[in-house]
Amino acid sequence: MSLSAPFGQEFRFCNGRTAGNLWEFLAILKTLSSEQFRHHVNKERNDFYNWVLHSLKERRLALRLRHLKSKHQIVAELSMFLENCRL
Repeated sequence: MSLSAPFGQEFRFCNGRTAGNLWEFLAILKTLSSEQFRHHVNKERNDFYNWVLHSLKERRLALRLRHLKSKHQIVAELSMFLENCRL
């Protein structure tokens, strides 16, 4: 299991910040405004799902994120996933 993106596939948030791994991603996600969050997750797209699936190659987590539409839900899911990785 790789929780870091390959070079050049870091997640680029609309506020200009980048995350190269899931821990950085979660830390930045927590700071996003509602507007910034909706830029990435809305009816038309889920950039977080796409990054986790295609860059991190973490299919199981991506499928859990796929239909989540609130920042709170996604933060909770990522936090639980990372906690389980430490066990």
